[in-house]
This record gives sequence, C-alpha cells and structure tokens, in this order.
Amino acid sequence: TAWQLHGQQAHPASCEIETEDYSYIVFPMAKAYEGFLKQYFLDTGLISPEVYTSRRFRIGRALNPDVYEHQRDEDWLYDDLERRCSPTLARLLWETWLECRNRLFHYYPEKHRQLNQEQAGRCLLKMAEAMAAAVACRQPPPPPRSPRYLCYPRSPLQSPASLLTLLFVPFFP
Repeated sequence: TAWQLHGQQAHPASCEIETEDYSYIVFPMAKAYEGFLKQYFLDTGLISPEVYTSRRFRIGRALNPDVYEHQRDEDWLYDDLERRCSPTLARLLWETWLECRNRLFHYYPEKHRQLNQEQAGRCLLKMAEAMAAAVACRQPPPPPRSPRYLCYPRSPLQSPASLLTLLFVPFFP
C-alpha cells in the first residue's frame, strides 16, 4: 500500500536507483481522493448522475474558491460545501486537492514539484483526514444517548489510518 511504500527508505535490491522524489507514493492515494470526491458529490446530491459520468466536470474548478464571480455556475460547488458542511471543510477539500493532487500530477517545467519522504507522508495523511471529515459531514448526527445505551459502536472511519485501510486493503493484497 501507499503507507508501506512510504515506510521504505530504500528501493528493493533489484533496483539500484536512489530517489529524492517520493511523489510516486502519493499518486495512488491522489487518484483515490479524486474518485472519492466525485462519488461524495454524487452521494450528497451536489452533482447529478449525468455530471458524475460527464467528461466535462472538473473537480479542481468545482472546489476552487477563487473562481471569478461570472464563471460560477452549477458545477461550482465550493459555496455549496460551505453551506452544507462548513467553510472549514470546503477549504480543507480544496487545499488538499491543490497540494496533494493537482500540483503533483501536473508538470510545470520551471516549477517541477518533488516530495521528500516526509512530505509524501503528510500528503497521504492530509487526504485521509479530508475524506474522513467529508464522511463525518455526510452522516447524520448520532441519536441522543438514553440511559439504557451507554456506548455506541465504533465507526470504521474514526481515524485516518482506518480510512486508509478501508480504501487500500481490498485493492492491494
């Protein structure tokens, strides 16, 4: 998994090349983050099934708080996230997208971005935390406690690490 790759200081013996750029570790999680966001927008009713399958919809544009006023249309979701959840969540989803997905995937010749191992780990954690925060917003609040029931079952999404396990374990043996 991405966490296992992140924990390796050196490459396997079959590969003698050392690297200073650990961006490749973040790519699988960044793709999962992109898919998560699109599914989240669909599940919460922020986008329609037609938009979900559309090739025109752009997550970066939908989350960008700096889109010009005259360009804000039904595909611009930042304000909807602010109202539905909180300005904090809207900002977290955008900054995570920008830092851990967009700037990593796109190549700019004079501003090539490399991640060291610590930065890669921070991106993995930031994406997991952003997804957990979005899921927490989507779920209704728990019912009030009654004297009969003193504890609730633990949610599988209470920590970023458990979210990572749910995301990656089924896909990687």
